[in-house]
This record gives sequence, C-alpha cells and structure tokens, in this order.
Amino acid sequence: MESYQQLLAEVDGPDPDDNIHMTAAVAGRVETLITWNEKDFSCDFMRNHAVPVVNPDDYLCTPFEELPDEVLAVITRIAAGKRRPPMSPLTSPMP
Repeated sequence: MESYQQLLAEVDGPDPDDNIHMTAAVAGRVETLITWNEKDFSCDFMRNHAVPVVNPDDYLCTPFEELPDEVLAVITRIAAGKRRPPMSPLTSPMP
C-alpha cells in the first residue's frame, strides 16, 4: 500500500487543505469518502483511485431504502442508549 506522503504529489483537488484527507482515504483504502464538501473532493485523484465521494444524506439513505426495518431498529437502539439527554427516534437534543 502506498503511503499518503507519496500520494500527496498526485492530488489535484481545488482546496489544498483537503489534500491530506483525500490521500489518507486512498492510502487507507476506504470504500467511500463521506463529506458535505463534495465539490472539493470530487476530482480526478479520487476518480483515478476509484473512491466515490458522497454526502452523508445520500450515504445514509441508501441502506434505509434497501433495509428500512433494519435501519430503524439500529436508530432505535442507538437512541435508547442516550442518557444525557435521553432520546428516542422521535426526539433530538436541544441546541
């Protein structure tokens, strides 16, 4: 596996601050890079290394569309474990 330092020279993203994240994703062999900042991560470097870049909503909607009952069960289990503040799938913490 290539180290991320060797990959830095290849990065062609528009924001130099994001280069380290892209190279770490490639070096770490991630299946998908999830970010709200898709525009700065969708570049030839990521395409050449076959790393799809998606936003969190799209990433989470895919399994929900395929397995809605299972996803709801996981969300319910996670919410039930929240104590400060207590939560349910229908509540969210106050800002």
